[in-house]
Amino acid sequence: MLEIIKKQFRIRMDEWLFGIVLMLGGAVFGLILWAAIIRGTGEELYFTLGTILAAIIAVGYIAIIMLIDFSNSFHIEISLGCTRKRFLTSWLLMCVIWGCLYVLVLLGLNVAENALLTWMYQGAALKINFIPYLLKYGFAVALGLPMVTGLCASLCIRFGRKASWTLWVFWMLGCVGIPRFSDAAEEHPGSVFGQIGLAFRHLVELIPVNVWLPAAAIFCLLCLWGTWMILRRQQVG
Repeated sequence: MLEIIKKQFRIRMDEWLFGIVLMLGGAVFGLILWAAIIRGTGEELYFTLGTILAAIIAVGYIAIIMLIDFSNSFHIEISLGCTRKRFLTSWLLMCVIWGCLYVLVLLGLNVAENALLTWMYQGAALKINFIPYLLKYGFAVALGLPMVTGLCASLCIRFGRKASWTLWVFWMLGCVGIPRFSDAAEEHPGSVFGQIGLAFRHLVELIPVNVWLPAAAIFCLLCLWGTWMILRRQQVG
């Protein structure tokens, strides 16, 4: 098992390191963008926009890499004699380790950005400190994201284009629909979209905060179970 994980690391090293480069670029761009924003508004607060952009890039890039890599690695490794259980276990471990490394990079970027902005805008107050959120949720995301992405990738392997298009539709609904409902709830609460946004907000507020993390953990475990149920009978193409 250890040898398989080492091979996974060696094969995918460049792709994962490139993601860190993209994160650094996003952090620099966010820092420059916030400097332009605060210069125009004259606010006495500073916001670590670079960390936010780096985190968005990290999650998006990791999801794309895992979706592509899962299918390719499955067909290659199973055809070379690796068992499905060893493949899935080694792939998940590799993704979790890299995800935790990405969280550590984000923590380092946030500390550096806080220090730099404190020096640049002396006397200004920090709007939001993201370090507690990264420590509380970052490693949980690094653990859960490979399980969810693994299920999506296994569905694409099993059902082909039908699953790919279905997942794309859900992704677009989430990216476009949720912000629209949220904005409508604030700006036009009496509209249809506003009513949907308010109803969704009330539903979220009804669920206690301490329930969300166990619910997310159960969902990720169900995704892992679904991935295994698909892979255990999936033929290599």
